[in-house]
Amino acid sequence: MGRRYVTLGLQHENASILWGTGAWVQIAVGAEQLLIAPLTLFTIVEPTPSRHWQVRLWSQGSLTLWPKVFYRSYFHADLEAGKPQALQSFQQLVHELETEARSAEGRATFVGWGPE
Repeated sequence: MGRRYVTLGLQHENASILWGTGAWVQIAVGAEQLLIAPLTLFTIVEPTPSRHWQVRLWSQGSLTLWPKVFYRSYFHADLEAGKPQALQSFQQLVHELETEARSAEGRATFVGWGPE
């Protein structure tokens, strides 16, 4: 496997105008950027869900497994715009999930991408 990423969030869309139908993974790329990509591009290496995730079923049929901060109004837009509060929350989240992934008692979902 090429590279491992700690999964920050997962979502499944059902005939979404923006996303279509399918599963999407959210990973950190650097300290300030969130990448959302089709889960089919990755291999699930460690299937244990993060204890930081909350599940929501949306009215249009989408399902999300996200950390609480992702559910804040405009969080994703604020992060993309580089707003300081969103960046700080994102960096804290990445730190918490990476710490969880390294701990002996709790593991977070890993996805891998690239050649073996």
